[in-house]
Amino acid sequence: MTEQEPRTIRKIRSITLLLAAAAFMVVVPGGSGFVVQAVPGVPITDNAAGGDDGGAKGSVWVVNRDLGELAIFDAETGELIEKLKVGAGAHDICISEKAGTAYITAEAINTVTAVDIETLATESIPVGPLPHHIEPSHDGRKIFVTLASHPMTVPAPGTPAFATIDTDDNSVTYTATSANAAARAHAVFPTPDGDRMFVAHDTGNQVSGVDMETGDIFLSVSPILRAEEVVATRSAISSGSRRAATAL
Repeated sequence: MTEQEPRTIRKIRSITLLLAAAAFMVVVPGGSGFVVQAVPGVPITDNAAGGDDGGAKGSVWVVNRDLGELAIFDAETGELIEKLKVGAGAHDICISEKAGTAYITAEAINTVTAVDIETLATESIPVGPLPHHIEPSHDGRKIFVTLASHPMTVPAPGTPAFATIDTDDNSVTYTATSANAAARAHAVFPTPDGDRMFVAHDTGNQVSGVDMETGDIFLSVSPILRAEEVVATRSAISSGSRRAATAL
């Protein structure tokens, strides 16, 4: 993308599915120096040593599902800064820089744990059932959570929907994602302008598109066996171009 191109994508012309990764971590930009300690309820402090810019490299935040923990490491040295309990079944993490908050799905207790990235103070946000993957909007004002994507019972709990957390007050709303009552959302991809959401349903074998203003489902593609992850691109890919590439 050149500097002259608009950052907001108004039209999404194709959908690409990707396999899920097994581990999730987020790198947080540093301030004026190394992050040297982070105690719950106390601001993370900086060490100004390390050069003109303080040598800031930020921190790496990693969730451990088995332990229900968040571990925070120095992004340059790998030194463990802090560990926090964030809820049983901690699975995925994202950060809203606007809100200054990390959000972690705790799948086993139907909760999203919010962690202040400066003080490490936590807040539990009830959401469910079975919050799984989590994705911020491009402006950081909303956090999107998929639900019951790997149900242990038949029928699956809940409905085909994702949850939306408003980062201003951590209130929660829900949006339907499929007309198939058995479908469950595994991953979501919001377009940069926030107008549309694409949703992969691994339970239900479907990809759908949702108008975020009206809530209407404008796209439904199935069957797509075990649709795990979804991204959208404004690049147009025609069947003719694919045939030409195959012939090379």
